[in-house]
Amino acid sequence: SAYHYSDSIIYGFSHTHLSGTGCSDYGDFLFMPTTKDKNSKNFSESFSHKNEKASAGYYSVMLNSSPIFVELTATPRAGYHLYHYHGKDRNRNLMIDLKHRDFLMECDWKQIDSKTIIGMRRSKAWNENQVVYFAASFSETIQSIDFDSITKRIFISFGANMAEDTKIQAVVSLSSVSNDGALRNLRAEKSKTFAEAQLLSKTLWEKELGKIDIEGGSLEQQRIFYTALYHTMITPNLYSDVDGQYQGMDGKTYTTKNYDRYSVFSLWDTYRTLHPLMTIIDQKRSLDYVNTALDIYKQNGILPVWELASFETNCMIGMHGISMIAD
Repeated sequence: SAYHYSDSIIYGFSHTHLSGTGCSDYGDFLFMPTTKDKNSKNFSESFSHKNEKASAGYYSVMLNSSPIFVELTATPRAGYHLYHYHGKDRNRNLMIDLKHRDFLMECDWKQIDSKTIIGMRRSKAWNENQVVYFAASFSETIQSIDFDSITKRIFISFGANMAEDTKIQAVVSLSSVSNDGALRNLRAEKSKTFAEAQLLSKTLWEKELGKIDIEGGSLEQQRIFYTALYHTMITPNLYSDVDGQYQGMDGKTYTTKNYDRYSVFSLWDTYRTLHPLMTIIDQKRSLDYVNTALDIYKQNGILPVWELASFETNCMIGMHGISMIAD
């Protein structure tokens, strides 16, 4: 996974993540706020666990040397960043790394207005042809924007801090289909501010984690239980756009009808306990998983084995999608 508690360095904040797997996929579109200039070779920052907080749907950390305080939250189809730039007359910049993290085969980007950029990357790792598009909207006007064709980094400047402290918000949506799909997802967002998005995220997580009430035991045991319940809801990931479009197993664009398309099916890990649990506490999503599996069969000729971003990795033996559907 991209984050490990033993880490003391942050390279940036990306928008796709795998949890607990032993492969290098995802980590797409690494965003890193910085006060460094565009010619810097290293944008990483040290951090301390004393200066970070994490809860369901929220993360914050202080970047030591900048200093920039970063807050992150997410709604179903967008990631929200809030950067607190400290210090008058200090640069307010943002580095976006299109090369991080697996082998990059192709990338592209474009500024479409004074506050919005779009882009894409095609990469190869476990998924041999992963394509993902993004649209990012900022709360302030872009003063200048540069691209390093060697490092594949977009460098955005919002100008120097005129006050001692200012905030810049970034909202980022993804799509497996197109930049237009990412823009539609971005514009469909009901949250306009970071605070609204954080409240929505908290509400959604309260609803999900509130499906099971427990009594007794120690505080530590209760934390273990709800941490485990939280982990059951990280994957599979929502994959279809707000209009139902998604990239199929054959590379063609499809549109769902009355269900959501999901991705990341580690079925040899999950058919025993995760999917049976979902049939009890989330029948709607369970049905979406079944419809997803049937779509995969129609497009690829077999049920999912270990599907990742509309690519069959064929990892592990067996056909555990049968057990999921049977449940």
